[in-house]
Amino acid sequence: MGTKKDKTNETTQEFLSLSELAERWRMNAWGVRNRLSRGLPMPRSLKFPGATRRLFRLRDVKDWEAAQAIETPAHGGEEKKKRGRPTKAESLRKPAAAMAGGGA
Repeated sequence: MGTKKDKTNETTQEFLSLSELAERWRMNAWGVRNRLSRGLPMPRSLKFPGATRRLFRLRDVKDWEAAQAIETPAHGGEEKKKRGRPTKAESLRKPAAAMAGGGA
């Protein structure tokens, strides 16, 4: 049988405090508070009546993190389109390619 100490340890492992969540995300605690106050997407949190601390259920945090994960393609692949004005060499190449491709 579990002792009273074991039960409280299990309960605290189910919830994360704001500072523990910040540590998990490798953020400053103020950054997490800022996200909450701005209404940015965050996992569901609980604030029990009479309590001053906001708690995050670990299960909700894990579900939220999984939903936020984004697959990023491997580096390389397609070449990005350059921004700005084309160089003189690029602009000279363009009309030559158009004339060679389509003739009457």
